Amino acid sequence: FTVFSTCSPSRATMLTGVYPHIHGITDNGTDFPIDSTTYASLLKADGYATGYFGKWHHGRQTERPGFDSVATFHGQGSYFSTNFYDGENNLLRTTSNSEWVDDISTNYAINFIEDQNNAQNPFLLVLGFKTPHQPFDPPSRSEGIYDGESALEVPNLNSPPPGQSIDVNSGNYASPLRKYMSTIAGIDSCVGSILDKLEELNIEENTAVIYLSDNGFFRGEHKLGDKRAPYEESIRIPLMIRYPKEQSSPRIVNQIALNLDLAQTILDIAGLNMPQNMQGRSLLPLIKNQVPSDWRKFFFYQ
Repeated sequence: FTVFSTCSPSRATMLTGVYPHIHGITDNGTDFPIDSTTYASLLKADGYATGYFGKWHHGRQTERPGFDSVATFHGQGSYFSTNFYDGENNLLRTTSNSEWVDDISTNYAINFIEDQNNAQNPFLLVLGFKTPHQPFDPPSRSEGIYDGESALEVPNLNSPPPGQSIDVNSGNYASPLRKYMSTIAGIDSCVGSILDKLEELNIEENTAVIYLSDNGFFRGEHKLGDKRAPYEESIRIPLMIRYPKEQSSPRIVNQIALNLDLAQTILDIAGLNMPQNMQGRSLLPLIKNQVPSDWRKFFFYQ
């Protein structure tokens, strides 16, 4: 789950390992404090090469504290014809009207992996996708792949929040839902390209790959669109971790994990001490199938 289902507050929590009312980011327009202690700043101090590519948000901030190599865009960016900047707001390139933004971010990430592997540097890489934000423009390879498909109605589709009269099912209309899914199919292949590169370089066994979202998204459930409201569709997020060194086979883990846990998990995997102020828990024991007896049964959502 996410402890705050809005982009920038959630991303700041993932970086710092503390709740939004502690790090102070509670909207999408506030810059991330450049003096914050993050898993990136701690790994950088420990000799890791650190790279950030793609979406950051936090208004139009281009500083990426804790990251050495940066290729990013302002705010949400756009799916096509996007300006990419380094961490000092210098323009790197403008993509064409046929270059899909998440493909370009992925290419930057793959180049970073190759460079650090050639230099034999331990590395930390964060790849932020624009997908699946509106206007749901997919790449040409996945455009139209869901044409003619219909979505099943979910139980909460026509159950508005108590005490409110909401008559909006915009998220579940067939056309935008098909486009929404086709953008996700687009980043599936981006993730595949990263995994293929790790295997090509023979470093996949000792590389932890963590895939998660910063928040969920209503597609008409409870007659709602967007996110923010504390229903499961908004606050429950995908989380997959691939770390062959510590995993003998794929497993579904049913314990509650939070975006709050990301920083501690990364530091634990890297063998670094976790700062006392961090409020999450390392997921490494769960990765190793060693569930602590005192694992959380509940959590705080803002």
